[in-house]
Amino acid sequence: MRLSYAIENEEQLKLLNPKVDEVIIACKELSRFSHLNLEEASQLIKIAKDSGFNVFFDFDVLSTESDFKFLTNEFLKLPFQFITAIRVQDLGIAEFIKSTTDLDLHLITETGNHNLIGLKAYESYFGKRVTRFVVSSELNYELLKSYSQELNTPLEALGFGRLLIFYTPRKLVSHYDRFEWINEQIEVSASSEESPHKGFPVLENKHGTFMYHIKELFLFDKMDLLIESGLFSVRVDLRHRDGKLLELFVNNIKLGLTGPELKKKIAPKSIRGYFLTNKSDVLFKKLKNYRIQRKDSHYLGEVIDASKDNYLAIELKGSADLKVGDEITIYNPDGKIKDVRIEILKDFSGNSLEEKKMGLVLTKYLSGVWVKAQLYQKSAQNF
Repeated sequence: MRLSYAIENEEQLKLLNPKVDEVIIACKELSRFSHLNLEEASQLIKIAKDSGFNVFFDFDVLSTESDFKFLTNEFLKLPFQFITAIRVQDLGIAEFIKSTTDLDLHLITETGNHNLIGLKAYESYFGKRVTRFVVSSELNYELLKSYSQELNTPLEALGFGRLLIFYTPRKLVSHYDRFEWINEQIEVSASSEESPHKGFPVLENKHGTFMYHIKELFLFDKMDLLIESGLFSVRVDLRHRDGKLLELFVNNIKLGLTGPELKKKIAPKSIRGYFLTNKSDVLFKKLKNYRIQRKDSHYLGEVIDASKDNYLAIELKGSADLKVGDEITIYNPDGKIKDVRIEILKDFSGNSLEEKKMGLVLTKYLSGVWVKAQLYQKSAQNF
């Protein structure tokens, strides 16, 4: 099993061993995540090839009709003599590369194809030009092992890096003027409206908006199973982190550190995703949090903001009044239920109120009550 590293500079290249490692290089014009321009990427490609590495170029953007010509013209400026294969997920771009070059193709099927029939169809159409499938992290160990045996094309999967959970070509973050562009991208964190989960990294660049899982994927504590799965290559992509983590990882791999000790030292807060199980159907019931779905009987409203030791902001939506002295029941997104007595009510100007019907109102901060918590009159039955 080989290791493929996405790298951005010569210092990262020097950490690796060309006898066992492969390098993935990209540029920001043609790749979703690189910070390098075309000239910088071309220079790094030459250095990597001269150092004895197999060099793969990441041309992984999705192309619209309007930008196809620009993207392919930029691609043709690359030093092909130093590149072993092109990594691509857009089938139109794959067809262009197939018809205009003799370079090998690595088809990125992480989001576009999860089934064996589809992968075999790609094998049939592209033939020997496809020398690798980059498969989804949603394929567990058993499926990876089965696919490796059924397909003639070697497989690659992510072993350490960010898990993409949402992508759109639309610019969703820069719509808000308060965020700052750094290195031609904006990165913020997002929270869920239907659960207490927060801290989802959201990245916007010229290619669109990307949302990632809160925790990184890390599979190298299960090195024996990675090898048994039949994967030809496992990818390490830490371009979102500083170079120190990559250096730490490479040095410990060279020392032969494996198992729980490696995870504890390198990525203690990471996850294994679906690698050891396949419970994708379990998620369907979680797509909508039943605990915060409105039930009209005795319904008052929901918490829209919470400032510790200051206030709860409530939007009253039901037909009943909320009065000082009322006993109410609060249902949190995590399922916890809290009975409380309303001691104060204020409007958003700070004026005291005795009662409020519909609209926005402030009350005393309550520990353990979150945004999206639902409010009911005390007589409401628990659900």
